[in-house]
Amino acid sequence: MPWLESEHPSDDQLRAYLDECCPWIGQPEPAIEGHLAIGEAWSLGASELHEWARGALWNALKRLDALPRSDPFWVGTNNRPTVPKLVEHAAGLLERDPDDVAALETQAAIAVPRCPTDFASDAWLRLWQLGSLDVRLGVIAALWCELNCGSALREKWSGDRGFAEAARPHVMPLEQAASDELRVFATRLGA
Repeated sequence: MPWLESEHPSDDQLRAYLDECCPWIGQPEPAIEGHLAIGEAWSLGASELHEWARGALWNALKRLDALPRSDPFWVGTNNRPTVPKLVEHAAGLLERDPDDVAALETQAAIAVPRCPTDFASDAWLRLWQLGSLDVRLGVIAALWCELNCGSALREKWSGDRGFAEAARPHVMPLEQAASDELRVFATRLGA
């Protein structure tokens, strides 16, 4: 895990830390370039998902860094704003305000590289319900989840009629994809 030397890193130090901590942001790794479905997903918008996640994580790190070091959150820590601390920080913020969009974005963004079984599907759904998530990004997030860690987000979206209807124009290109996996995903999401 990358290390931050200062308790109050400069923006440049924090950006370098994020780049080192989250190398998945940017270009697809060589290991996935040969995987037709993931490569095609990348060209259909997964790169935008990764850029969105990078922005959300950057904002979350800045928010955490702005938290006074006298706050109880920092007790027992090294007082450095790090990606692993974002999980706990977002959870605490959501306990106080379940509609904290930035905290929900943090949970959703962390799911992109970590790929937990549920892919933070409750956070993604709540962002949609609050009107804070572009439907196209939601479709791409569900596709990325499906290709990498399971069907939790697609199942969540399929259960939300409003999302399914709004997503239809964004699912249609997937129905024409070269990859069987993408076509099956489109069928399941549209069902």
